[in-house]
Amino acid sequence: MKKRSRERVPKMNASSMLSALQWAEETFGSVHLGDVRRTQRAVAIAGAIAQHPAASLPAQLPDEAALEATYRFLQTPDVTYEQLIGPHVAQTREQASKQQQVLLIQDTTEVDYQQHPTTTGLGPIGNGTHHGYLLQSVLAVVPQSRDVLGLMHQEPFLRQPAPKGETKRQREQRERESQVWERSVQAIGTPPDGVQWIHVGDRYSDMFSFLWLCRQQQCDFVVRAAQDRCVDLLVEQADAPLPPRSHHRPRAGQPAAAKPQHLFEVMRSWSAVGEQDLHLEASKQTKARVAHVVLSFGCLRLLPPEHQPASQGRPLVVWVIRVWEPEPPQGVEALEWILLTSVPTATLAQA
Repeated sequence: MKKRSRERVPKMNASSMLSALQWAEETFGSVHLGDVRRTQRAVAIAGAIAQHPAASLPAQLPDEAALEATYRFLQTPDVTYEQLIGPHVAQTREQASKQQQVLLIQDTTEVDYQQHPTTTGLGPIGNGTHHGYLLQSVLAVVPQSRDVLGLMHQEPFLRQPAPKGETKRQREQRERESQVWERSVQAIGTPPDGVQWIHVGDRYSDMFSFLWLCRQQQCDFVVRAAQDRCVDLLVEQADAPLPPRSHHRPRAGQPAAAKPQHLFEVMRSWSAVGEQDLHLEASKQTKARVAHVVLSFGCLRLLPPEHQPASQGRPLVVWVIRVWEPEPPQGVEALEWILLTSVPTATLAQA
């Protein structure tokens, strides 16, 4: 048998090793795989991976026999992703239910199998030139201590290319890749009484249906704005249903409605109420620097899209926080972050 090459990995101290093994036992010691030896193997593999998470399997496992046993374990039909992840998700949910406030940070990861061209059952990723699968993960984090509780939910899925010649109406009727955000919210559900769960997402999560579902599940949200939505300032009316098509172009014979306001124009008209310096780390494209930013915030209503049956024509009251760099260095693009949140933000300290 040809031996696989092994990379050198840094040694762990005794306390870190014990912590990794303890975590593996607590996380995978209760999985049911049809044989107690498989459970023991799962714990051993997880402990080895946790000790050197950035290394490859040949570097993580102590000898050739353990490595071969791991490959057999991973190819066993009775060992499934759902069985392995289930106890961990349940433990995370139990811990998240005991906290006063938990951030549920959601994002999508592309798992690239381009170096394994014969692997089947995959789909396109990136710009379509590579193949692999997508992984939607929701990480539970306690904001005050920054303790990571674990995965609250995770879903692997494949990208489905849009059919050629698909119309806008057909696209709206079929299941879309972006709906994985909503499925995560539904899978996590409602927090216990007295506990606040806040879904956190990047610009890809700025979907009215996602924001609406968070509130339906009695969860809050903080997302980075991407859509220049129609808005109004009638927050005292809360989520009272809007007149049909009140913020869209009137039909023939109907009186013209007032010109709708748009999110970016409204919030960029607000004056700054605070300022601070931000230390920005260097990246491949930019050098480390200090940015002087200012902040503004306010409350308004997001008006539902025309084709949004779930909201039944009801707007969504949100607080908007804008952070921007009024005077960036010459030749440097100014910073700007626009956040939408259901968490009340009435003071500078809250913002």
